[in-house]
Amino acid sequence: SIDPNIAIDLDTVAAPAISPDGASVAYVRAGVDPDSLRRHSHIEVVPFAIETDRASDTTLARRLTAGPLDSAPTWSPDGRTLAFLRSQRSEDGTTSPAQLWLLPADGGEATQLTDLRGTVRSITWLPNSSALIAAAEVDPNAPAPTADKTIPIPKRVNRIYFRADGIGWRGDTHRQLFRVNVATSEARQLTRGDVDCYSPAPSPDGASIAFASNDRSAQRERRTPGKLELCVMPATGGRVQRIVRNLSGLGPITWSPDAKHLAYVSGGQEYAYAQSYLWTVDLADGATPQQITDDWLHPTSAGIPLAEPPPLRWTGRRIIFQAERHGST
Repeated sequence: SIDPNIAIDLDTVAAPAISPDGASVAYVRAGVDPDSLRRHSHIEVVPFAIETDRASDTTLARRLTAGPLDSAPTWSPDGRTLAFLRSQRSEDGTTSPAQLWLLPADGGEATQLTDLRGTVRSITWLPNSSALIAAAEVDPNAPAPTADKTIPIPKRVNRIYFRADGIGWRGDTHRQLFRVNVATSEARQLTRGDVDCYSPAPSPDGASIAFASNDRSAQRERRTPGKLELCVMPATGGRVQRIVRNLSGLGPITWSPDAKHLAYVSGGQEYAYAQSYLWTVDLADGATPQQITDDWLHPTSAGIPLAEPPPLRWTGRRIIFQAERHGST
């Protein structure tokens, strides 16, 4: 029979990440501690190809991290390192902002790579495995780590969109992109301003980053909420190019193998809320986006700002994407 305890007894698995050699897949296992009723999660790995008669063999899974709140496993392109996000929990139950950690693929202890004041929301490797692009929260009004936590901090509203569905209070917090060096742990902030940046996608040569951004115009507070822009900037920081503007939803994003085009999922530029389609755009100045899919298929888009989008890949003459049709994904 099914009773309320199923919420405690039933673990969930999510966020599968296939290793570059295709031999194994890392994923997040999450559950609830029956004594404290607190959520916990860690990362496990299993062989990617399993013989049919061993499909239910739980001994094949190997635990990689200790938790207590680990997520977003991401293999480095050279297959040597598994990056992931970890949030620490104190004795009183409060949790720290999630930070970027690294784990050697051949075994060893995980090490913390970032120590940002805001939560790291997503991570993406550069092609040469020397650095990662992290999207993290930046709050200019955040109290210093040494501040007296017993003194209440008044909240001041400075902009129209100071709250977000599913997140709550945002205040002046914005999600910005950082370049994190693996060797030195240096986290260099790449984007700034009163906009949020999501879904970073490095170019094949690692020289540029495509990403989704809020409306970057001066009139953004007076325009339809939810509009996004497809942008490109150097991977080391610099001028942001606004490739396609006024988009209804945006993400995932990927580059063509020759880095001359971008593919992305969006509702287009006509409506505030619309069905998502797959698009491509030539990065030459003044190029018009080309719609690839029609109403027959519904490509899965990003759940910004709550969730990052599923992967999108451009290989040769094909684009691989997740989609929905007739209730199936």
